[in-house]
Amino acid sequence: MKSPIYLVIVFILTTISCKAQIIPVEQVVNNFENVEEGVTTYIKDVNHVLDDYVGTWTGNTNNKEYTFIITEKTIVFDEQYNIDIDVLVMKYLILDASNFNVIEDTRSLPDENAPCQGVVFRQFSGSGLSYEFYYSGEDYFCGQNGEVYVTLKNNNTQLFLSLGSNHEKYSQCQTGWANQVLPENGILLTKQ
Repeated sequence: MKSPIYLVIVFILTTISCKAQIIPVEQVVNNFENVEEGVTTYIKDVNHVLDDYVGTWTGNTNNKEYTFIITEKTIVFDEQYNIDIDVLVMKYLILDASNFNVIEDTRSLPDENAPCQGVVFRQFSGSGLSYEFYYSGEDYFCGQNGEVYVTLKNNNTQLFLSLGSNHEKYSQCQTGWANQVLPENGILLTKQ
């Protein structure tokens, strides 16, 4: 006969495991409607779909050389309900192609201060599945803000990056509108 303590422990573990849910990251598209608070505990990259985005990507446009470094990490999505999520983080180096002067370099920033923080996959008609980042540039308050979308191309050897700039200017901005450093018309990048 099983001890009463053993039965209580089994009951508690069964109850907890019934409420715990893991959702693959690629199933959270466009919003978080299928993420149940109090039930979901981890939006996880179980199928390793984020792996194709991870790495160093380079490209040139408008007399600028771009290097984007994408990494994966797990963050707390909702502290109240203890939900974690696997996301991508993107940092970059932008050089003037004519003289190789640094325009902006965010590579040494800690992940939590990176200008591009991953959010969710987005489905756009005609272009397929893209991954969305929140974008907060150095001059965030003066218009360097919005979303960055990345879409894999050519057997995952290339990545199309586009900026969905909000161009929002806040009262903290004392210098006027900032020039965008990310390519507003998009850029095709190659994996290194």
